[in-house]
Amino acid sequence: HLVDEMLSQDGRFRATSVRDLGQARRALGERTFDAVLYRPEGTRREAIRVLHELRSIGPHPAIILIAKRLDADLHDQALRMGAQDIISSQRLGREALGARVRNAVSRNHYRLAHERFVRDLQTREASQREVVRRSTDGMLIVDAAETVVFSNPAADRMFERFGTPLLGQRFPYPPSTSGHREIQIREGSSHWVAEMSEVPIDWNGAQARLI
Repeated sequence: HLVDEMLSQDGRFRATSVRDLGQARRALGERTFDAVLYRPEGTRREAIRVLHELRSIGPHPAIILIAKRLDADLHDQALRMGAQDIISSQRLGREALGARVRNAVSRNHYRLAHERFVRDLQTREASQREVVRRSTDGMLIVDAAETVVFSNPAADRMFERFGTPLLGQRFPYPPSTSGHREIQIREGSSHWVAEMSEVPIDWNGAQARLI
């Protein structure tokens, strides 16, 4: 097999050949592979089905298609589905297959690292939002136009005496240069005293203050 010969000549690969998708499924379940080289034999629809199955079986290896001809639709759809490279089988004798495989594996490693980073970031952000939501201290973000763009439940409870939701309303207390002060929250003839601290922050790329 030409592919096996080219990879063995490179000297840096150990290849396992399988005859069908069932064997591929068993091999991917038993061992860890850096790459899967798939040579479609049927229609484009069949190739996409197998590619989807390969990605669902083993989400981690780089997938490289070796196609009889470079079909533009197959090329675009395969890349959208996560294939790292598509090589024309007609050029196998002239291509440096080992280099193409190594580049595909490197790109795939970057993809996996990026996906892990995004998942970790989403987890941290979700944890931070939960801390803010459950905090007994009121927390507000007021933009440069003095409009409340964020409030947690504790702040909503504190200012519910105004009779309208805080979000989207103009904040009644102007910025303070001291950063810490006492404010009075009035309700009819009664008033309440609260401590308020504020710090400047960046909110969605714009200047704001966290209160």
